[in-house]
Parts: sequence; C-alpha cells; structure tokens
Amino acid sequence: MDTLTKKKADRFRLLNRLYEITDGHTMKIVSMWDVGDTAQLARNETENVVNYLVGEHLVEHRTIGGGISITHHGIVEVERALSAPESPTHYFPPVVNIVNVHSMVGSQIQQGTHGSTQSQVANTNDIDAIRVLISKFGACIHDLPISAEEKAEAQAELSTVEAQLASSKPKISILRESLKTLRNLVEGVASNAVAAGLLPFFGPLAALLGS
Repeated sequence: MDTLTKKKADRFRLLNRLYEITDGHTMKIVSMWDVGDTAQLARNETENVVNYLVGEHLVEHRTIGGGISITHHGIVEVERALSAPESPTHYFPPVVNIVNVHSMVGSQIQQGTHGSTQSQVANTNDIDAIRVLISKFGACIHDLPISAEEKAEAQAELSTVEAQLASSKPKISILRESLKTLRNLVEGVASNAVAAGLLPFFGPLAALLGS
C-alpha cells in the first residue's frame, strides 16, 4: 500500500470507528485518542488524521482535551463508503482494501448488501454488571476529584450507556467505548478512595472491555 493510500485508509478507519462509537449521532462527544487507539493508530497518526477530517468538515473538535464528534457530512461519507465497499469515494479508497480482518477484535464485516444492518449485542451477565457499575458511578460522580469538564464527559457517557441498556439489543461497540472512557477517568485518579472503590466494578467487564 503506497503512502497516500495508507493515509486515506487510516482516515476512513478512524472516521468509521467514530461513526460506530457514536452510533451516527452528531451530538455524541468522544475522545479522539480512544478512537485512534481502537483504529490502531499511533498518537501522532491520530492527531494528523483528526486534523485532516476536521479540515474536511467530517469531524469537529468539541473539547480542549481532545473531545471530537462526527458531523452530518462525516456520517454521509461513512455510509456512502460502506454502501459500496468495492468503490472508492472522494475521500477514501474501497473499504474492502482497508479492512484488515486478522487485526479485528470483536468486529463484524458486512458488504455487498442493500438495506441491511448488523450489530453485536451484549449478553445478560454483561448487562447486569453494567447496570451495577453505572448505578455506583452515578451515585458518586460528584465526589470524584476530576474537573468539571471530565464530570460532564462522564455524565454524557453514563447517559449513552443508559440509552443502550434501554434498548432491546444493546450494542457492544458503543457500550465498550463509553465504559472504557469511564474507566480511564477513574484510573486517572485511582489514588482517591472513591475512585478506588469504583474500579472493582469494572472487573466483571474485563472481557467486554478487552482487558
């Protein structure tokens, strides 16, 4: 793969992961670094890719700490690429040339279909563990020694998780990314007694979170 094609492939992988994590909602804010990690990009690559996507109005910067969201234009471009995976778009090479199956974890591929959807769902044990976790997290979020911005981010992630749990088929990809963000916030202040008390509740979800 030549350098330009690789850059375009990296751009699609990150934008597609952002699309999956936000479930195509333009108001959902996520960490660009977390999205870059799931797209298997180094931090410098993530920064370069996000700057490009922002410049093309596919992504928006939303917070100083690296919070981003997908734009309507970004959603349209991802869905255009996925609907015709063997054809290049203005921004991306064919999706079939981007997907690297042996490096995918907990992912699914669908191509060459029309009007089809595909998703992964969480099992009952995971759902029960998540319910306990978000209940505990929500009860003590204001006691965590994190910034107001981080608390707002945590509240947004908790709302996302609750919305998924209210669905008949909660999506693993969305739950995983929201829970990872919550865990990262807690781990960042793990020396605090409240944070330390929350960490054990992530334990039963280790398989779901890939850790």
